[in-house]
This record gives sequence, C-alpha cells and structure tokens, in this order.
Amino acid sequence: MDLENKNTPKHSPLSEEDAVTADGFIEDILLLLPFVGVLHGAIGESLSEADEPESLAAETSAEAVPTAYFGPTQPGDYTMKVAGGTATLSKTGDGVLVHKGSRAVLKTATRFAKWRRIDAGDRNDLIESGVLAPNGDHRVFTKDHRFDSMGKAASVIRGSNTGADVWTAAEATSDE
Repeated sequence: MDLENKNTPKHSPLSEEDAVTADGFIEDILLLLPFVGVLHGAIGESLSEADEPESLAAETSAEAVPTAYFGPTQPGDYTMKVAGGTATLSKTGDGVLVHKGSRAVLKTATRFAKWRRIDAGDRNDLIESGVLAPNGDHRVFTKDHRFDSMGKAASVIRGSNTGADVWTAAEATSDE
C-alpha cells in the first residue's frame, strides 16, 4: 500500500500471533459490513438507494440484476430460474406469494435438513399437503402459497441454503 503522507509508520507492537488474529478479525468485519448497510466502497461510504441499482448492474449480467444480500426491497413480481423452469412470486407488504405452477427442485441438497431445519420442515409440510407436488424431474406448486420472506421461499424452492438475492424483477410486459 502506498503512503499518502510523509510519515513512516512504526512497527506494530503486536506479536505475530496477535497480528494474525487482528487480521482475521478485520476480514470478519469486512464480511459483515454489507449486512449493516455498507455494500461497496470504503468503510463509512454507504450507497444511497438511488445509487444501488447502477452499482449492482455493473457487477451482474444485463439479463438479471439480483439485489444485494437481502434481496429485492420493492413490492412487485419476481422470478427465479430453477429445475429447468421458473418460479414466480409477488412481493407484498406482508410477505411474498409464490404463484401456482412455480417449479421447485425434486430433491433437496444433502445438508439442507441439517442447516435449514425449519425451511426443510416447511418444505416437507408443503409436500405432504400436496401444495408442492412431484412433476417428472421437478416439483410444482399446485396453488399459490404465502411465505414470510423471499429468502425463505427461495430456500424451500431450491431445497438448499439459498438467500433472497436469487430473485430478479420480472420483465414488464406491454400490450403495444
């Protein structure tokens, strides 16, 4: 790192072991910063909501723009590619509604039941009630189903430890 001033830093009084521990701590903090609103840039530089879509668009394909770590924040319709097809949902003020006909994976990831115990239980309940039915090499929602969050819906649909960032805004259609 190049110095921006003429001062020469003194060597750290930390032992080598303590320096490694401190470096690990800083790495952990940097991993957590996006969860408290620091998404890009230097520490202390947080993106405003107006800046967010441009910076995210630069990091993703033009086809789909996933949003940060917590998923989309605006109400509307969203899609996710899964099991050779698509799952769709509508985000409302009180949760999300996965639409009838949405696809889900047939089998869950090996450790899904261990790492996402509640989501795995909810998925099993949907299967047992017939809401999530087998259909060839995938499952399909037989009716609309409400979830508390986009992350929970994604996890149940993909049968894995998945977050809300996999949902993308559905393309608007026009009658022109």
